[in-house]
Amino acid sequence: MNQLKKYGAIGGAVALVLCWPLAVGHIGQKVVEDSIAQLNNEGVSAEIVSYDRSYLSSIVETRYQVQDPVLKEQLEVDGLPTEVVVKSDISHGLFSLSANSVLANFPDFPLQMKTVTQLNGNTEFEMTLDSWSYQGNDQQTVSMSISPSVITGTATVLGKMTFQANIPSIQLDFENGEQLRITDVVGNGVGIKENGFWLGEQSASMKHFTILDQNHQSLFDIDSMGYTFKSSLNTETDRIDTQHIFDMTQLTYPEGGELSDLNVDFSLNSLDRASFEGLVDVYQSNPSMAQADINVLAPLIETLFARGFQVSMNDMHFKIAQEEFKSKCCSRCQKEQTTFRVTQVWFCPLSKAI
Repeated sequence: MNQLKKYGAIGGAVALVLCWPLAVGHIGQKVVEDSIAQLNNEGVSAEIVSYDRSYLSSIVETRYQVQDPVLKEQLEVDGLPTEVVVKSDISHGLFSLSANSVLANFPDFPLQMKTVTQLNGNTEFEMTLDSWSYQGNDQQTVSMSISPSVITGTATVLGKMTFQANIPSIQLDFENGEQLRITDVVGNGVGIKENGFWLGEQSASMKHFTILDQNHQSLFDIDSMGYTFKSSLNTETDRIDTQHIFDMTQLTYPEGGELSDLNVDFSLNSLDRASFEGLVDVYQSNPSMAQADINVLAPLIETLFARGFQVSMNDMHFKIAQEEFKSKCCSRCQKEQTTFRVTQVWFCPLSKAI
């Protein structure tokens, strides 16, 4: 009897092992279907075209279409696609799904995405783009080229996300011979998206931005520019605090103009969460404002101001040629002290509630 129990236990374990890839495939399909459903909004629609699930792997095709009529028209005028179909080859592991995805309706576009999704829905991703050039249609006079780029990160089912992006160079060439060049674009972030609004920290920077004329002489130059955004939620008061930091090493423009050592650091604090998230949602869902959208915005803005918030200028300084401008908090009187070379101007701080 004991021997039979032993054989039964072994047989059950073997059956479980043999059936497990099927279970993983079934759970994985549910995870994919839920994820696609969450991507649908007024601007973009997402749907599963086909899902061919086998024992150890699956092949999935999903379609994404631009629904916003204004954005769709603009893309069509520029000769850009308004619909993409993504083909994903998925491998079933013991506790995760590994997928390689490409654009099925644009096989020559050198974009590939690799993901590893746990059975609980948490995902690690890596998106790579090889060297790519774009030439517009007969009516378009701009061409664009991008060097090999990569974006990596993680995303959880609770909405928390981390990402790192690196784009070494972007170049736009115009018909009249002028060029726009951007180098060393870097971005990263960590946080969570709640009701369309990012809570956490994001930053982006680029090493150089320049515009050249037909003779490749510089018309406009920016060296080392960056932007950092931070936001947090006070759950007790249900209000949002944000901080914005912008810095730039140097900007040079025609006729010898120069601005350097720029730093602007300001905060918007105690923003009413409901009205602020409502504003963000309207702006994100409607790139082009119609009268109906403005009618929705008006009461949200009114509520935001009625409930009050704070604006604080934490730091601002820059140089124009040899002239220096500084704004900093005076510890003695807690007022803002603005200094422009020898001239001093005193004014009330902007940190009062509006």
